[in-house]
Amino acid sequence: MRILCLTAHPDDLEVGAIGTLLKYQEQGATINSVVLVRPSGELRANRNALIVTEELSNSYSLTNFDLHVCQTPLFDNGRPSLTVDTNTITSVGKLVGNSDYDLVILPSPSDYHQDHRATYEIGMSLIARKAREIWTIDAWPYNTRTTQQGNILVDITKQWPVKVKAIKSYYTYFGEKELDMITKQASYWGSKINADYAESFTLIHRQL
Repeated sequence: MRILCLTAHPDDLEVGAIGTLLKYQEQGATINSVVLVRPSGELRANRNALIVTEELSNSYSLTNFDLHVCQTPLFDNGRPSLTVDTNTITSVGKLVGNSDYDLVILPSPSDYHQDHRATYEIGMSLIARKAREIWTIDAWPYNTRTTQQGNILVDITKQWPVKVKAIKSYYTYFGEKELDMITKQASYWGSKINADYAESFTLIHRQL
């Protein structure tokens, strides 16, 4: 089984999908992760490109995912400029490759972060015809659906300890308050399927 996960930022995969990806990896799946916004200048005083790069590396050391990071163009202030255009789609396409995928996971088009919506559009332009299934992520804090759940809930109780470690890898971004919100959401979704913790996705495409 081949799975592609396209996310905008370092930490997006960890918040929304790492448990599910670890579960499939344990079952023999190959995981290709593409991050569209490279570690870059941060508005927070305690973060910079080097720190975020270290955090990303520490998180992925907990997995065997195949990680690719797009060299996103930067504004003069060092902040990333992720746009849906031919150049960006071409750059991301090189990282995605020409393979077909059994499952592609993308941010939700209803996400209120502009980089996440751009990632969805870029992803759909590249893989709509190359994926047997496409899921979008329901995750705190950016998705407007987070008080509900999608049409796919994945039990990640066994993978939960690694998910927590991966989230804590981003120590300059996630504190106990943020982890508590993520935990409550995962517990809520887990309760719907008689599990301790779950991740939620919305199936938007399945080949017949």
